[in-house]
Amino acid sequence: MSDDVTFQLNGRFDEVVGLLGKLGDRMEAFEKRQSELETKVDARLHETRPIWEQVLSRLTSIEQRQERMEQRLESMDRRVRWVYDEFKDLKMRLRPTFSDVTKLLNDRMTSRNAS
Repeated sequence: MSDDVTFQLNGRFDEVVGLLGKLGDRMEAFEKRQSELETKVDARLHETRPIWEQVLSRLTSIEQRQERMEQRLESMDRRVRWVYDEFKDLKMRLRPTFSDVTKLLNDRMTSRNAS
């Protein structure tokens, strides 16, 4: 009977050792695939890095151009406000003159109609 138990334990032990061997093989295959994947990812990073560097360079250039355009727009805005203020001032100064001319024209029309 004790031989039977030893035989059964040896069989179980051999079975566990076999399963651990299979597990080890699967782990090696997994590690190999992981290593291959890391190699592919690194290669892709090296392939795309110049593209991203170029994109970043272009973005920097676009931002610089945008800043210059904003500065120009601010300058134009100041000039337009200055012209507007000048026209407004001119209108205020000419208002009495327009009023006088309108009055003269009305008087002249009235005197013509009366004749």
